[in-house]
Amino acid sequence: MTTDLLNLGGAVGTLLMGLLGLLLPKSAARFVGLQPLTPAGRSEFRATYGGLWAPLALMPLLT
Repeated sequence: MTTDLLNLGGAVGTLLMGLLGLLLPKSAARFVGLQPLTPAGRSEFRATYGGLWAPLALMPLLT
């Protein structure tokens, strides 16, 4: 039971970070201590934190 709750909490936290990176890349950058200096940097942030972490977190939540 406790393990299931920890797994669920980790997946939800990862999903929230992924959505933050996808929707608000500047805020996500500040959260992790990085700074996108150009529009291309913001795109990289969206791709890495949003495009990678959000689907990665959705998989255990859906299965």
